[in-house]
Parts: sequence; C-alpha cells; structure tokens
Amino acid sequence: MTSQVKDVTVEYDCQFRITLKDGQLMTLLAAFALLLPKILTDFLQSALLGYADQVMAAPHKPFACDRCGNDQTFIWKTKHGKPTKILTTFQWVVLHP
Repeated sequence: MTSQVKDVTVEYDCQFRITLKDGQLMTLLAAFALLLPKILTDFLQSALLGYADQVMAAPHKPFACDRCGNDQTFIWKTKHGKPTKILTTFQWVVLHP
C-alpha cells in the first residue's frame, strides 16, 4: 500500500533588489511587473524542491517502479540535472537544478 504525502510546508524567503527612478504609482507598478516573473520562478523552484524532498524522505513513495512495484527505495538522479522549462498559466518558467 502506498502512503500519500498530504501537507507539505515549504519555507520561502524572497529578496530582490530594484532601483526606482521615482515614487510614482506607475513606476512602482512597472517595477513590480518586472519582479513577478522572478518571484514566480523562485517560488516554484523552492516549493517543488521542498515537496520533492519530503516525498523522497517518506518511507513509502506515492509512486512505484513499473517493473518490480518497489515504492520505497529510489535514487533521485535528476535532482541536480538540467534546467527544466515549464508553462504556467502566467508564463514560461525555467527551473534550474
């Protein structure tokens, strides 16, 4: 029987540096719009790796080997692999290992 990982808590800290020409609302909104893609990418990277770490630490994984049915022992070979490009409802995001 495969146990499911239910709730995953991921700690996410965000820090970006921007330079503003002035304090007008349009300038602030334009700067925020430039930050959104970076925030989304950073958040997804942290959340997905945090979730995957918790899944891989569980004694029984929510998936099993197609050949032998093993749902306990796996080696995460792609954790530090190549960048992965995914399409979100907002934009394309590239996740780096």
